[in-house]
Amino acid sequence: MHQFKPVTARTVAQTGQASTLAHWPIKIRLVPPNAPFLRGAQLLVAADCAPAATPNFHSEFLPGHAVLLGCPKFDDNEAHFQRFVEIFQQNDISSVTVLRMEVPCCASLERLVAQAAHAAGRHVAIEVAIVTRQGEITGRAPVEAGPGSSL
Repeated sequence: MHQFKPVTARTVAQTGQASTLAHWPIKIRLVPPNAPFLRGAQLLVAADCAPAATPNFHSEFLPGHAVLLGCPKFDDNEAHFQRFVEIFQQNDISSVTVLRMEVPCCASLERLVAQAAHAAGRHVAIEVAIVTRQGEITGRAPVEAGPGSSL
């Protein structure tokens, strides 16, 4: 059986790192569509695995963003779609960055967000960033908001 070492509290001064998370909750299914932090927000919609694979997640992606986490493989995509439609309808979202893994099951996340923006009648800039399992960002590209294919 594996023995875990006890963890002691570490300060920012000791680690040189600080969390830039500015709100809670962060899971898509838990965030109310009328949450104050969504008003006029720049959204960061991240696949659950992406922050763990992205070494500079807090410094490169999180600052200035309202983050929402979900898994396109195991979560209820229809429920997420409806949640995003409500978020887009109730808030003046300024932009969306979708951070997803390179694996095939993550590809539907950007489509889900784009289709929700379209269904809500909102024109918002949506960008996708794809991270490898080794933590490299392979590139960023705009995503067209439109009806597209099914979820």
